[in-house]
Amino acid sequence: MKYLTSIGTHNASNITPADHIEMKILDSNPILEAFGNAQTKKNDNSSRFGKFIQIQYSDNFQIAGAFLETYLLEKTRVISHAAGERTFHIFYQMLCGVGPEEQLEWKLPTSNHQAYKYVGDYWLTPETDCETWQATREAMTDVGLSTHDQNDIFKVLSAVLHLGNVSFHHSSDVDAVVVNMNSLDSASGIDYAASLLGVEAGQLPTVLTVRTITASHRRRHSVFHKPCDAGECTTRRDCLAKMLYNRIFQWLVEFINVNICASDVFNRKFIGLLDVYGFESFENNSLEQLCINYANEKLQQHFVENYIKMQEEEYLAEGFHWQPLDYEDNHNSVQLLEGTPGIFSLLNEECSLMRESEAPAVADRILAQLSSSLLSRPDAGAAMSHRSSRPSGSSHMPAFTVLHYAGSVIYEVENLVEKNKDKIPEELVGLLQGSQNTFIRSLFTCVQDENCNHDSKKRQNQTVLSKFKSSLMSLMSVLNRSKPHYIRCVKPNCASRARFFDSRYVMSQLEACGILQTVQIAKAGFPDRLTYVEFSNRYGCLLKRNTPGHTKSRQSIGSGSSRSSANRIMPCTVSHEASAPQHGQCALGTYFFCISLQMYLVTTK
Repeated sequence: MKYLTSIGTHNASNITPADHIEMKILDSNPILEAFGNAQTKKNDNSSRFGKFIQIQYSDNFQIAGAFLETYLLEKTRVISHAAGERTFHIFYQMLCGVGPEEQLEWKLPTSNHQAYKYVGDYWLTPETDCETWQATREAMTDVGLSTHDQNDIFKVLSAVLHLGNVSFHHSSDVDAVVVNMNSLDSASGIDYAASLLGVEAGQLPTVLTVRTITASHRRRHSVFHKPCDAGECTTRRDCLAKMLYNRIFQWLVEFINVNICASDVFNRKFIGLLDVYGFESFENNSLEQLCINYANEKLQQHFVENYIKMQEEEYLAEGFHWQPLDYEDNHNSVQLLEGTPGIFSLLNEECSLMRESEAPAVADRILAQLSSSLLSRPDAGAAMSHRSSRPSGSSHMPAFTVLHYAGSVIYEVENLVEKNKDKIPEELVGLLQGSQNTFIRSLFTCVQDENCNHDSKKRQNQTVLSKFKSSLMSLMSVLNRSKPHYIRCVKPNCASRARFFDSRYVMSQLEACGILQTVQIAKAGFPDRLTYVEFSNRYGCLLKRNTPGHTKSRQSIGSGSSRSSANRIMPCTVSHEASAPQHGQCALGTYFFCISLQMYLVTTK
């Protein structure tokens, strides 16, 4: 991105408004990394969202602006993460770099990360977090966020941290589950969170512990209040935390776009950069991994189709006669996920049923209704290696295995349907819409936000899978209208060690990003090609060696007609069968040959 912005840079001695746009585009990156990246077991700076940025250019190819689109932020990482991993970087940066005055204003009684349950006890490198905190704050200022705006943002993040400390217990006084005020962390957590969110101290505990049920029949409209059990209270607390963080992230993206996007965006030439999560297979895989791997399946399909298209265009340009490549793509995997019926449609249908979903029954239904060699039930060994809870009396774990292009992944069905519903209790949204804090109210009165627009029944009934599929289809439409180029990032090892190459680790990455599959497809065609001059110079020695009485110098072999020289080399070095059209062909300016012929030429030489 730095290179693409630099090629549109104006005279450094004469800073123009366009140069400020370029700086803002670059400054958006550390902000999105802080709020959208986290440490996983495989990557210390893993993007937990997809990003597509269009760098817009004027008619004279100078930067005019940019536009950001994001996909599927991993909201669940706010409330939980695997052992040895972290939540989003910004929480650690904030706790590491917060000053005394900010600590008081943001109501953070301690900057010790272990005091906040959502953050956990895993700390990577405090020095790095402090450095990146400064970079994040500077970038936020550079994109146009005032000190007041930044304080509002970090107050919300502080409220999220305090919500994680709120716990619940059954009170015999009221015979119901209430916020545990006997715990100092819980009592202070609910008070701090309510204050930071600008709501009354008694309102927040009520919406977390009491569910409002609205029933309408003809002219009658009834409202009921039902106490929640401890599990429901925890779910509502976590739902509020995820909703707050997700809305902050969306607000930041919207703010950045307003400040960097060209006014006539639809008339601009652009270079797009797509940065998405790679293929994932963890010890526990759920809805997030299902969406991520679906996106990778679609992108791999696009990559292969575009690769084949480029090969065919090159063959046509060279006047090359060929038979269409016979290759096996991942069409069946994509259809298993998005087809009708498919895994997505069955999970969406399960969300529409007015009943509680039982994980074993959902898994059985998926396996029974979708007959595919790519879908199976996890074997006993895989089941034992997974930590998902197994219901008593069940002989198998509630899960299913999908064979993706990059390998098999076991998806746990427990909580899969609830995650797909992503239902936001209206009481939580209503609470924040009535906040005394202007910034909080502005976050939740925006009708474009999927969580706020609960008046629209169609929008409310949309599942995570349907929304993600729709946004991915929109992205694929843009990609299909563009000329793509591909960059594959491969880490030499997972320990961040210099001069150390872990071949197994590298091979797993090549498999995950589809390179191995592409190599197999390339081998089915003519992957090796040389111009006639290159071919004659490289293999002219074979003609000299195999022609009796041939005394010409190597330089003379490549002179004159290079194509004629290449045609003379082949019959003298290989059998009639090896030089058949299916092994190599002469085109207008290039000699195309298959992998077996290339290996024969090298060994013979």
